[in-house]
This record gives sequence, C-alpha cells and structure tokens, in this order.
Amino acid sequence: VMNNPLLIKLSVPMFVSLLICACAGSGETASSKLPVSDASEQTTVKKSAANETIRFLEDRVKQDSEDFIAYNKLASEYLQQMRETGDPNYLTLASRAARASLEILPPPQNKEGLALLALVEYASHDFTQARDYAEKLVELEPDKG
Repeated sequence: VMNNPLLIKLSVPMFVSLLICACAGSGETASSKLPVSDASEQTTVKKSAANETIRFLEDRVKQDSEDFIAYNKLASEYLQQMRETGDPNYLTLASRAARASLEILPPPQNKEGLALLALVEYASHDFTQARDYAEKLVELEPDKG
C-alpha cells in the first residue's frame, strides 16, 4: 500500500499535522471558556481579549527583545488570529515571531519555537518544510514522536 505514490503524498500532510499537534498542545484558552450567552457578544469578548493579549506581548518583546517565551506566545496568538480571520498577514507575523524566538534560543532548548515554525509552514502549505521541522522535533523528543 505504501508503495503507492498517491497514498504517500496524501499521508505526509496528515503525518505532519498529527506530529505538530502532539508537540504544540491543545490551544484552549481561558477566553474560550467565558460564560457569555450571546454568540456575537462572546465573539466580541474573544476578539477583544485576543487583541489585548497581542498588544501586551508585542509591548513585552519591545521591552525585552530576548524574551523567547513572549515571542512563542505571540506566534501562537498570531496563528490563532490567522485561523479565525483568514488574514494571511497574521501568518507572516507568526513566522517572524517564531523565527525571532529561535534566533534567541535554538531548537534543542526551544522546541515550542520549532513546533510553532512547523505550524506556520504547514499553514502556509509548505508541507515539505513543515515535515522537515516536524522530523527535527521527533529527533529532539523521540518519546513524543
């Protein structure tokens, strides 16, 4: 079955997606648990909270350009905004934040930054690069692979 090129081609994105999800976490946020009854009101509250979080993290990295954790969180928030809005500019911002994080602390010590970069490449449909980053994650954490 795995000698079929079509099956191999179709299975690579699925493998990358599963691997990235296993390394990146659940992504559930406190704002997704807000007890708001009206759906439009909940959406407004969620957008407002996301914008505040992004502004906070952007200010944080301006104050401390070596805060790789803030860059990782910022990349994650940008990716979420890209999913919610469909605005590709968030993908560019997520890529910059993930790469900045990895410049500060390389992948062996910053697996989250590498996972985020893999997610960025996957969302950009650069499946080959996403796979390569995912394979690097497996090398760094073979027990999670």
